[in-house]
Amino acid sequence: MRAARVYRTPAVVLRRVRLGEMDMILTLFTAYHGKIRAVGKGIRRPGSRSGGHLDIPMHSTLQIARGRSLDIVTQSETIDAFVALRDDLTRTALAFEVIELIDRVTEEGHEDRALFEFLVATLHRVADDPDPDLAVRFWEMGVLERAGYRPNLHTCVQCDHPLERVDSFCSATAGGILCPTCGARVPGARPIGANAFAMARLLQNGDYATACRVRRDEDLRRDLEAFLRAQIAHVLDRNLASTAFLNRVRSMT
Repeated sequence: MRAARVYRTPAVVLRRVRLGEMDMILTLFTAYHGKIRAVGKGIRRPGSRSGGHLDIPMHSTLQIARGRSLDIVTQSETIDAFVALRDDLTRTALAFEVIELIDRVTEEGHEDRALFEFLVATLHRVADDPDPDLAVRFWEMGVLERAGYRPNLHTCVQCDHPLERVDSFCSATAGGILCPTCGARVPGARPIGANAFAMARLLQNGDYATACRVRRDEDLRRDLEAFLRAQIAHVLDRNLASTAFLNRVRSMT
């Protein structure tokens, strides 16, 4: 059976690239079709009715017509513009990290409704939660899991002995946490505090509600962020470009 020429789907805008004077090529993560690219006709034209619905990271319902090489967005209606992001540059930078990560780890055309819902929930948390950084850490851990790169947080990746809640070491190349004895001998292993290690376990278990109730000091935040960023950089073989922007924003506040 031939696919319908026109389809509707909720979508989040991940990326925009200029196409000619008035059009844009949009990278979208959709509820029913996974990641796709489509042309937004005339959205750069002043007064365009559809342009405002297709900014990053808008959550919109789109009507899309199938094209020969790229599909074309024919209608758009905003579901959530995440307005709170506009008034907080740090939250905006964190949202860009969320968006860039899903763009990097997903291939086009693979439907993943659960990941789409996780993305939308994460953008809501980044926009509205008291601690948007924790929302991003939860997102990073979840995306690593879904991409098949679950860090080992329960047994030492070197000696395979069960890990205790003590100051330990972590290694992205080794795949997770090392016990204090092994970590001291593994080149490139970095220290991770016991509290950050415990928080990583909470996030990996999906217990975001409990993680939100835990007191998070600066050492925990620093260690947890460094651990997950290293894991992601190892998987992608690069750092996220949006992280540099976030660091610049933080340096100004």
